[in-house]
Amino acid sequence: MLQADVRASGPTLAEARDAFYATIDDTQDLLGGPWDVQDDPTPRHCELQFGGSGLNYSALRIAPGDTIASVGGRWEDWGYSVQRDTIGPVDQLVGTNDVAEVLILRSSDRATTLMGESECRPVDAEASARE
Repeated sequence: MLQADVRASGPTLAEARDAFYATIDDTQDLLGGPWDVQDDPTPRHCELQFGGSGLNYSALRIAPGDTIASVGGRWEDWGYSVQRDTIGPVDQLVGTNDVAEVLILRSSDRATTLMGESECRPVDAEASARE
C-alpha cells in the first residue's frame, strides 16, 4: 500500500533521473572547466526509504585539478545536508536530501570527481522496460 502511495505522489523514474542529472549538471557548471562524463545510463536496483525495492540512476563526472570551491553552500541552498571531510590530500563533500539523493564531490590537486545517485523510485517491470 505504501509503495502505491509513494508512486502516485512522486516523480516517475525518468523524472527523478532528469532532476538528478540537472543537479549534477548545475554543480558541474558551477565548478567550470572540462569534464569527462561517465554516467551509467542503466538504472540500478535500490531499496526505497520506507521499504520495498525500486530503481535509481548513478552519475560519475571527472575533471582535472582542484575545483571544490563553494559547492557545499550551493548544495545547502538547493536543500541538501552537506558533510565536509578531508581524507589525506582529498577534500570531500557529501550531500544528501530528503528524497535520499546523494551527491559526492572529491577534489585534490590531481583530479576532481563528482558522482552520486538519484532518488530511488518504485517501478514495475513493464514501466522499467519503457524507461
